[in-house]
Amino acid sequence: MCDIDNSMIKALYSPIASQPHLAAKHLYGQFIGSWQGKIRSETDGSSSLNITIDIAWVLEGQAIQDVWLVTPTINEDSSTNSHSYKATTLRSYNPETEQWHVQWCDPLNNDTHTRIGYAANNEVIEDFYDKEHLANQICLSEITPRTFHWRHQQLIHQQWQTIAYGIFQRTDE
Repeated sequence: MCDIDNSMIKALYSPIASQPHLAAKHLYGQFIGSWQGKIRSETDGSSSLNITIDIAWVLEGQAIQDVWLVTPTINEDSSTNSHSYKATTLRSYNPETEQWHVQWCDPLNNDTHTRIGYAANNEVIEDFYDKEHLANQICLSEITPRTFHWRHQQLIHQQWQTIAYGIFQRTDE
């Protein structure tokens, strides 16, 4: 296990955002810290996952990285829950397009993809295509300094349908 004295961690971690485009970096910078929540599947209505997310500035404040630790809820058997995983996201701002490049990596489920992040209607939206080449969105909404709502939507028959939903609360204040 790495500790904070590890040279790789020291090289990766940054306590603050870099100065260029600081206002634009607030879109994701407002989430820096630790969060906990529960995501519930809207497709089967019964499965839910406990989530811990730790988010920090990295690479001299030029990017944001989060680490997701996902565990099944108590009433589920983790040995059969295909949704259990540890994953990471790396986000960097592109001033030319005024969008964020978002790289998702979930090695356990062999799921990696690129998203485009941007602000729209008081939400943070990330558009991407999944392994089956279906259009998807992650939407962060009802954002306050202590909470936010997380929604995974998929474009089905030309309409966005929510397939998973969760509420997260800050745990580091």
